[in-house]
Amino acid sequence: MLFGVLEQLNALTDTLRIVSNVPTTIQPGQRVELQVLSGAPDLFVTEPILDVATELLKLVTQIPVEIQVRWSVKGWSEIEEKMIDLVPGVDFVATDGIEGPSSAFFFKPLFYELGAAPVLMPTPLEITAEVTLHAWLTYKKDENLPIQEVVSEKVVLPLSLGLLPLEIPTLLALFRFDNYRSLGKNDLEPGFVLMVVPDNSYLQDLTEVMNGLLARLDEVMGPLRALAGIAAFLTGLTILRHAVSAQPMLRIRSGDIPNLSDIHMRVEKRFGIDRLNPDLRPHDRVSSLILLAAPGRIVGCYNNEKFKQDEGAFTVETGDEMIALVRNLAISSEELHAHPNVVVLKPNNDDNAFDDSMSSVKFLGWAPTPPPPPLP
Repeated sequence: MLFGVLEQLNALTDTLRIVSNVPTTIQPGQRVELQVLSGAPDLFVTEPILDVATELLKLVTQIPVEIQVRWSVKGWSEIEEKMIDLVPGVDFVATDGIEGPSSAFFFKPLFYELGAAPVLMPTPLEITAEVTLHAWLTYKKDENLPIQEVVSEKVVLPLSLGLLPLEIPTLLALFRFDNYRSLGKNDLEPGFVLMVVPDNSYLQDLTEVMNGLLARLDEVMGPLRALAGIAAFLTGLTILRHAVSAQPMLRIRSGDIPNLSDIHMRVEKRFGIDRLNPDLRPHDRVSSLILLAAPGRIVGCYNNEKFKQDEGAFTVETGDEMIALVRNLAISSEELHAHPNVVVLKPNNDDNAFDDSMSSVKFLGWAPTPPPPPLP
């Protein structure tokens, strides 16, 4: 009798399939809903009932069948150059867990610099559902026997998807005051933010595009908040958006800046001097900064013009959290070097106090995040 039920269960496994709410290519931040369904019109097996009096098989009982599923995911590793197992809570969020006939997933995409790749190619995902069918026999000749479970053979259902990468803009925000304040300590001096982007960035002077892009990043990354590094990114992104919007003066410049004295935060008068509204330049006035970029972006900051290190220099690098916040530059070289995203290349010459003396900035390229070397 059990053999007949098991045979039916194994036959039903041939009707199983994965149903998805998305096409083969997934957008970053898109919710992926998956469910294992059977193509059979009714998911049940039949069990004959033995009449005790006549010891004849008289009736057939329909027994519901339960689908039990365990999900797993593989993704492409650029480092290992092969498909590897992805880890829940690190590489993806499974909102309903990885066990059950249905679940919803948010996958962490690869991160590229905005505008760096002419074509965004999706990275492959291989989703697997390991499925067994379960039936519980409820009618027995000897009612003292416990209910018996019958389990089908395990079947593996594959699903291949592609996940588009997410473009992260490279954006260096230089603020006049520490902690990104919009006003000086006496609430009379206005703050500023100088936004520096690479030459190839299409942001340039398009502040509305920049605001929309940052808002889109917040929306896309929100469902991934539980993953490692994403909460720190979202927190830093919120700080950046609020700090920029609060500044009374904002400029966007592209490319390396060999001399911050060339940047006018206020527009100069063509004739004469406006003593009530004097010109303001960021040279020796930058007291805090935020760097937003894909992992491994390095920017050099120099106390002297033309990227010279002789008066003090340091680099800022984005890690896996893709945002580096330096709240105060009027600190010692040791304090600045201790920042997890900063490496001091040359201490400041003035009593080892680095101070807010920045005069030039340069985009230095990309690198993996190494431990900081010993302080020079």
